[in-house]
Amino acid sequence: MTAKLSLTKEEIFEEAEICFNNCKLLVECLADAAAKMDPEFSKENAMVQFELMVQSLLFSQALADGVFSEEEKEFIKKLSKDNNLFDYIIPEEGKSMTMDEAFALDIEKQKEIAEAINTALNNFADDFIMPLAMLDAAVATNVLFDLSTDLSNLSVLLGAIDGEITEDELEAFTNYCDELIIGKWKDIKNIAEDIMEEATETADKAADEE
Repeated sequence: MTAKLSLTKEEIFEEAEICFNNCKLLVECLADAAAKMDPEFSKENAMVQFELMVQSLLFSQALADGVFSEEEKEFIKKLSKDNNLFDYIIPEEGKSMTMDEAFALDIEKQKEIAEAINTALNNFADDFIMPLAMLDAAVATNVLFDLSTDLSNLSVLLGAIDGEITEDELEAFTNYCDELIIGKWKDIKNIAEDIMEEATETADKAADEE
């Protein structure tokens, strides 16, 4: 099944930048708090890691239907102004590559590179997510919900940029996003909430016994 959005490409790009900036702001607020609590936590590194994760999610989605279109490439490039995903991998040629160079490769090579990137990002995802998810459990707002919503909207906008939103693309994004970010975040946040709830119950019980 396919669907379309009644937006021009320019409007889609504008909406995508809004969604991406919303995501970065959510992460930045938690990363700022984490850095204040732990001097060894780097807010700057956290922001780079998050931006690379989002680029990787979009790149994997773009390959899901077997065609990495010119529009999808430009979409990802517009959201990659500060950090280029392909600067953080070393291809067989022994050098990083641009998004345009990745676009010129055949689909199988693109998927091979995407898989290598996914593995690399998963290796440090827990260290990035854990302090943010734990802080999310302690704040009044539901950062996880807002982040998940903005990422899902970003996926829909990428799907729409080349004319049609396919189920394969959205499913690829959702599954990988859950594996890389949302699922990990949710598990850690739930554990933190359980610990805080238990601590509160223990404190209340101790107060009642006094």
